[in-house]
Amino acid sequence: MQYDIERRRRENLRRKRRRARQIRRRVCFIGVICIIALVGAIAGVAQSNKRATDLDKHCARVETGAVLIVTSDNQKNAPLLQIAETSDEAAAAVPHAPVFVCLPVPISEEEQHIIFNICTDNGVAFSFIMAIIGEESEFEREARSATGDSGYMQINDCNAAAMAERGFVDMYDTAQNVGAGVSILCDLFDTYGDDEVHRVLMAYNMGTSNAAELWAQGIETSAYSREVVEREAEYSRYMDEYLKGK
Repeated sequence: MQYDIERRRRENLRRKRRRARQIRRRVCFIGVICIIALVGAIAGVAQSNKRATDLDKHCARVETGAVLIVTSDNQKNAPLLQIAETSDEAAAAVPHAPVFVCLPVPISEEEQHIIFNICTDNGVAFSFIMAIIGEESEFEREARSATGDSGYMQINDCNAAAMAERGFVDMYDTAQNVGAGVSILCDLFDTYGDDEVHRVLMAYNMGTSNAAELWAQGIETSAYSREVVEREAEYSRYMDEYLKGK
């Protein structure tokens, strides 16, 4: 695995972008809570003054149990007000924080929790990172390849200097190794786009130059990228079923 170190010059900008996205999510969540509280107060005042018959159609729906919710316009990223007819619709519309589910893999729950927190902080799916760890090292924290790849996410020695500048020094420490891997993946997603999962995985696994040669030949996936995607889907199903059974 290789890594284009020249992109470090754009690192500050990308971090600001990720921070801005996190702030927007938090503002949206706070906005939902404020709107729900405001609607409850308005409904209470309307009921106490017996003015339900004078309210317009939307206010009447709020009085009978509808809840105002905030959604996002994907094209403009602008918050939109909608009316949920049931409490289930309102609950589904409110963004929820990721929930930790310990996967049945040979990594302790404590270490999985460390990985989960890194994923949450960087906006990356826990199941996705666990799938990469499974493919890269088969969940062996001290794995070392003949080509100089180390740890859970098999960080190559050629990236040591760049990772050290980001604070990731010990590639056999769970937090530092996974932190380095997630950092590289975030860079790749910023470069290729959030929807280009196979390109990101190919670049992570074989390096950007080698991956670009395959793309030029019309090869958009690899055995590695397909296996990671399949494993991620398996882990996601397990987590969904676990949460439904609680």
